[in-house]
Amino acid sequence: TIEDLLERLPEKDRTVDCAYSSPMSDEEFRKTMASLPPPVQGRSGRVGFAEQRAYRSFELGKYADAVKYMKAELQAITGNLRGYRVSRTAMYASLLAYAGEFDKAAAAASASEDLMPATRPTRWRQTSFDANSYLLNEALAAVAQSRGRLTESEAFYRRSLDFNAKVSSQKYQKWGYFTRIELAGNLARQGRLLEAENILREVIQSQPIYEPVSAKALGRLSGVLYEQGDYDDAEALARATVRVYRIICAEPESISLAVVRDVLGKSLVAQERWGDAIKVYETARVAMAKDPESYKRLFAGNLYRALALLRHGQLAEAEAALSAALERSRRQLGENQYKTAEIRGFVAMTRAARGDQAGALKDFTEAAKVLLSSSRDTDDEDASFKARDRRLAIIFGAYIDLLADLRGSSTLASAGIDAVAESFRIAEVARARSVQRALSASGARASLGDPDLIELARREQDLQKQISTLYITLSTLASQPDSGAKANDVRATIDKLRGARSALGGELERQFPQYADMIKPKPATIEETQAHLRPGEVMISTFVGTKRTYVWLIPRSGEVAFSSIAIPKDEMASAVETVRASLYPGLIETLGDIPEFRFDTAFDLYEKLLKPLASGLASANHLIVVAHGALGQLPFSLLPTEPHELSDETTVLFSNYGDAPWLARKYAVTMLPSVGALSALRQP
Repeated sequence: TIEDLLERLPEKDRTVDCAYSSPMSDEEFRKTMASLPPPVQGRSGRVGFAEQRAYRSFELGKYADAVKYMKAELQAITGNLRGYRVSRTAMYASLLAYAGEFDKAAAAASASEDLMPATRPTRWRQTSFDANSYLLNEALAAVAQSRGRLTESEAFYRRSLDFNAKVSSQKYQKWGYFTRIELAGNLARQGRLLEAENILREVIQSQPIYEPVSAKALGRLSGVLYEQGDYDDAEALARATVRVYRIICAEPESISLAVVRDVLGKSLVAQERWGDAIKVYETARVAMAKDPESYKRLFAGNLYRALALLRHGQLAEAEAALSAALERSRRQLGENQYKTAEIRGFVAMTRAARGDQAGALKDFTEAAKVLLSSSRDTDDEDASFKARDRRLAIIFGAYIDLLADLRGSSTLASAGIDAVAESFRIAEVARARSVQRALSASGARASLGDPDLIELARREQDLQKQISTLYITLSTLASQPDSGAKANDVRATIDKLRGARSALGGELERQFPQYADMIKPKPATIEETQAHLRPGEVMISTFVGTKRTYVWLIPRSGEVAFSSIAIPKDEMASAVETVRASLYPGLIETLGDIPEFRFDTAFDLYEKLLKPLASGLASANHLIVVAHGALGQLPFSLLPTEPHELSDETTVLFSNYGDAPWLARKYAVTMLPSVGALSALRQP
């Protein structure tokens, strides 16, 4: 629950003094600096003022301003103030890393490291040494993270916090909370979402709610909850974060505020609240009116905004946004990269929605080649799979709809596509990519055995995480002006790491040829599925789409039966819930309080899902069911094969159910999470 966090926000907002965070022109800043005394030991003077401006800009996500003010602070430090120079150079390195100035950040961190011996405890106070060590390690962590070295970065963050704990200064203790937030971000990028969540909760609970540190932690936590699939709570925290940022004087065009609004928009899209999501993105556009270029970079080609526009019927605007995003992705990442293919899938959805079936089919098939690829490169762009799998399911669900509409058409015939076979293959990925990934990874680890091979696999996985993080960095740079050269440097590093990963992968496959197929198998085809079926078995595969439900019946041999049913996702969920009401009735006082089984609804499901496939069931005695969506909660064994009404109960409780025509009376029924699970279970 997040109630403990939301309760910290009082009903009435307090007023915060925004004076020292209000915008200041460069001329005003220079005049103020000139009016202040130079720093001396114990009195910071103009150095303290510049630091205050720098840190406040950092707190509110204005990294470019923070770098500018910190640079001015360094210039104001006289040569004999060694402690100031060590600590502020380290701070400067951190800010440069967060601003995307990676080479300058590394150089500043190195300079701070070179200065450290002058502040050793033998020559300096222990507390000053600890403070400088904290800032230096935080800078090294930020630099390592900006370059995608997550494990190394985590170690530096943890070491910096060890030094921070030794410093009693209230200022440094406050800064330590920001370091904890960055550590949480590091862990989230590694996929360690629960660890990240725990750290962020501790930060929020330990600080006044109307503080920049709380706003940043709330915003980061909302993103973590989104990645966990907890969209309701992600939405609630994102709204709370927007409120806090407003109260603590964040400017409307603040990048930090824009990022939180993106989490809010994504959470609403995940809940299929298309109109609400569009309002959030429009609010961001209005708020960033003074900085339209940043808005364009952040939101113009945003996939979630485009999906909301598409589902809301604003097809022209959705297609224009996606076409621009596709062109940019082709230019920056290349035609055959996963992100490019993903955007092309969304473009195909808009074309299908406006009736261009031929154009949509071409885009879907070209996108699917990359999205289904077993290449390692397709895993490089995203360290966390849950959100990506959801987008993939949306794209392939729309592709299945198009294939069903075009079944038997000349358009498919000329493209050489079998609608039944292709939709079966696509449905497996849309339905169960995460399940299949877990099964495959488990099988691969168990099969390696050799410690040297296990070490090779670990190193390859570490490189994948590093590349994924650099793609996040590349995305961050896209939101900043004049970042072309920096982005090129990051892309060059990605190419270098990809080469190293490819070499490790090649060595793995040379020593263990089955590894690639095991770690990322291709989706099962109808022929491969039939090869794993035994006499008397048939597979029933289902896919619940937004507007329709699809069923494939795969016999051990012979023709596959396929059915498209006009039952949308919401209606299917309601029907399944009705059937389950008597099986999971909640709290009851007596057995007689259990509601009657809804034979009418259950038979209606049987009649729509399985009866059209009756000819394929004639010789079967065992049904292997791969259920999708709400159907995963349906006990298929209890579907009645004929209309049935309960007779009056005359003897013991439930005796009138004895003659019910359950499906289980005709067939054994096995439920599997994916088609690929059958192959995994029946490997020799």
